[in-house]
Amino acid sequence: MARWVLGVAYVCMGVAKALHPVDFLKLVRQYDLFHHAAVLNAIAAWLPWFEIACGLFLIAGIAVRGAALVSLGLLIPFTAAVLHRALALKAALAIPFCMVKFDCGCGTGEEFICRKLVENGGLIALSLWLLARRSRPGRG
Repeated sequence: MARWVLGVAYVCMGVAKALHPVDFLKLVRQYDLFHHAAVLNAIAAWLPWFEIACGLFLIAGIAVRGAALVSLGLLIPFTAAVLHRALALKAALAIPFCMVKFDCGCGTGEEFICRKLVENGGLIALSLWLLARRSRPGRG
């Protein structure tokens, strides 16, 4: 079940980004982590397809531990970036932290930051569980 939840989440988020690459590029820019146009364009062009592939591997049960490791490699730095941006918005807008709302670029539109952090925490927990569990023959 964990594979399916995580896999479907990645496919849905990846498809939403792949269908609107220019919008996704604008959202990537808002984090102000990368300044070179080639890097920004590469992220906007390739990350959605990478997420879709990771999700499909998880759903199909192929290289599950590797896909879970990749998932952690995506989720942990992304969650840190979302948290950093939320803290900056909280300070700039002088509002309570859980009232901060913005489009983080996940493909789900604007979300309140506390909800997004809980969601990402759940996805990280699923990824850790898939990475740590022992494989059974024929189950990936």
